Amino acid sequence: MLNLDELLQGVLESLETDVAPNVSDRKAKAQLYACLDLLGNLAVKVDWKAQILRDECDGIRSALTRAAQLIAAASPKRRVLSEVSAAIAALPSSDARQGSDETVDWFARRRRYAQVFEDLVRAVGDNSPGSEGAEPHGVYDELRECVHEHLVNQTIRDAFYLKPMRLSEMSKG
Repeated sequence: MLNLDELLQGVLESLETDVAPNVSDRKAKAQLYACLDLLGNLAVKVDWKAQILRDECDGIRSALTRAAQLIAAASPKRRVLSEVSAAIAALPSSDARQGSDETVDWFARRRRYAQVFEDLVRAVGDNSPGSEGAEPHGVYDELRECVHEHLVNQTIRDAFYLKPMRLSEMSKG
């Protein structure tokens, strides 16, 4: 049985080797190469591999664990941060398994981790400097740094799976 990755690779190779040399219109050729880029990048995301989801979960879990440690060390305790900390503590560990379909499990786990991460971002954002009722810096600054670090790392992880662009072929048309 042919998997989706192999199928898309075959389409990409056929378009590049058989179709592209026979397209003479510059605009059509540029569109063809844009489609090749789209299909090349789509292939990585469509056939989700559990490892990609696991890596995302590990990254979010790491940021949330650090956030929970910062919240626990904070003084005085703040109700909204205590709620986020409790939600973090209730999350399953990133290596625990539930069910037999690993990919579905990791989709659900990533969704739950992301919900708690969004709660953390909202709590930190609601206390950004200049907002009404903002408390002094301290734990919120550290939490903002924790959020920022995770987002940078996730962007790098996402970029790792992208295929190189065909900008030179597109510009030649």
